[in-house]
Amino acid sequence: MVIQFDCHGCGKSLKTEDQQAGKSVQCPACGQALVIPSASPAAAAEAPQPASSGQAAIGVPCSFQFTGTGGGLLSETFIGLILTIVTFGLYSPWFICRMTRWNSRHTNLNDRQGNTVTFSFSGTGGKLFVDLIIGWLLTIITLGIYGFWYYVNMFKFFVENSDAKTPDGRPVKATFTGTGGQLFGEVFVGMLLTIVTVGIYSPWFICKIIGFFYNNTVISVDGSKALTLKFTGTGGDLFVTFIVGYLLTIVTLGIYQFWFQVNLMKFTYGNTEVSTQNGSRFRVNFNGTGGELFGIHLVGLILSIVTLGIYSFWFSVNLIKFQTDHLEVVDA
Repeated sequence: MVIQFDCHGCGKSLKTEDQQAGKSVQCPACGQALVIPSASPAAAAEAPQPASSGQAAIGVPCSFQFTGTGGGLLSETFIGLILTIVTFGLYSPWFICRMTRWNSRHTNLNDRQGNTVTFSFSGTGGKLFVDLIIGWLLTIITLGIYGFWYYVNMFKFFVENSDAKTPDGRPVKATFTGTGGQLFGEVFVGMLLTIVTVGIYSPWFICKIIGFFYNNTVISVDGSKALTLKFTGTGGDLFVTFIVGYLLTIVTLGIYQFWFQVNLMKFTYGNTEVSTQNGSRFRVNFNGTGGELFGIHLVGLILSIVTLGIYSFWFSVNLIKFQTDHLEVVDA
């Protein structure tokens, strides 16, 4: 069967064989990055499928959006805290999953054509409870050595239970392939070099750890491997960012810390590369500013004091929105 679909960027009508469904391509006319839908609009109209199955997939550039509110966060937190207190802390894993689920369902990825990728979280408090208990026990028994495997298991739990759906209804899943042994090796070598260099190796160590988690994360669409992540940041660049940030923070009596934080976000996100199976490359960009972050903190602190802490929930949401809404995926 032939799949027929339109380019998001220039509107050109394109055709391809159905074996290409789900693959990432570029429009031959304008270069717009596209994901081939599972069926053409005509075929979708005839087939007993939801109307959305013929919609185009997400285009690039696209940006993240957080839609949660302070009132919503207050409600979720209040219920979670009450249940945690009543159960003497046993509800904590369910509380963590509840908050993660709330955060996920209020996060979207939108392109300029109005297509949206929605997110959700499927992890359960019961599974997290078991993982936490086993992790704590084995970490204590092994005098801390199992901590590396424990941390990786926790990371896998949250990554692999974070789900999404493309505009045409296809499920998106992430998989983490790293192991506790690999993390142990990275940390052991990193700590050793940091000690030998009297701390100078720290930026390179940090980049190694970030790379470990990014480079071992694979994203699949509809069960097929679609995207891989790669961290391209270098210790040298991070070293300069640290030196400048620390010096200016001291000179400005702490005021520059907000610009410093933003520069660290830009370094981390800006060095995140996303690759498709056909070789197309994209990168993540963070366009927030230190001035914006300073304003959010200033207003948030004042209003939290005036309202005896009640505004802190709206303050927290504004911080989440700052970090989320300034994230975009662009061509590399």
